[in-house]
This record gives sequence, structure tokens and C-alpha cells, in this order.
Amino acid sequence: MSERMDKRVYRAMQFALGYMNLDMPEEAERELAALPAELQALPEVMSFMAQTFMLREDWSHAINIAETGFRRYPEVADFYVQRALAYEQMGEPQRAIDVWESSPEEVRDGGFCHFNIARCEMRLGNLAAARRHVQRAIKLEPSLKARLKEDPFLSALPKAMPPLN
Repeated sequence: MSERMDKRVYRAMQFALGYMNLDMPEEAERELAALPAELQALPEVMSFMAQTFMLREDWSHAINIAETGFRRYPEVADFYVQRALAYEQMGEPQRAIDVWESSPEEVRDGGFCHFNIARCEMRLGNLAAARRHVQRAIKLEPSLKARLKEDPFLSALPKAMPPLN
């Protein structure tokens, strides 16, 4: 528990996590919304709240919270990831790429980031860029190779270009 997080926040987040694990994001949201406004403004709570909206596939609300969190706490990586994923889900792959590319090094240097940029590049029809990002993603996280066949955007990549090594 961080210094900023008091017992009420910890309790609310634990209950919210339980609800999210049970696929009950509305209940998770209610737990977090019951906190006083000053505690709802903590980055941990804002990130968790954005996740509840993402689980509900309420992308516009997820983006609103993640954008607010990003403006208040630009050092928090969660808000970059949440914004990028939500923009992609809303059909804005270039905006998602822009967020991924502006994210902190800890995010940019991960396979997850490159995998998702590749998805966006495929949606934009940029096969060569998608290919480069897939290769980088797999180099960083070899387990992502198995996800290629399952991904609705990247599953077409091996057919469009030479096979991956």
C-alpha cells in the first residue's frame, strides 16, 4: 500500500478487483465511486476505474478517465496503455499508435506495446510496419507468437508477407 493510499482505498480496490474477477464491472465501479472525491482522484483509483469501463467495453468513458489521469499523472504508465487500447477499440488506430509511441520507455520497450502497434498498423494497411513491430514483439516476448493466429488483425500478416522465423 503506497503512502497515499489509506485503508478505505485499499478496501475499495480489493472489492473492486473481486468484482472484476467475477466479471461484474458495474459493481466494481460502484465500490470505487463510493470513495470521497479526493480519493477517487488518486492515480491507482483512476486507473482501476478506467479498467472497469474497459471491461464493460465503454471505451469513451475509459478514455475520459485515462486522459484525465494522464494529464494529472503523466508518469503513470497505466494511463498510456489504457488510452492506446481504448483508441484502437474505438477505431482510431493512428491515435493509438501515437499514444504507444509517446508512452514511457517501460511501456515502449515491451512486446505488448509492439504487438499492439502492429495491430494498428495492420488496420491502417501498413504491412511492412506491422511486420517490423510483430518481429520486435516476438523478440521481446516470444510467447506472443502464439497469439498471432488468434488475433483478428494479425492473423492475416503471415499470409501477406513471408513467414516469421
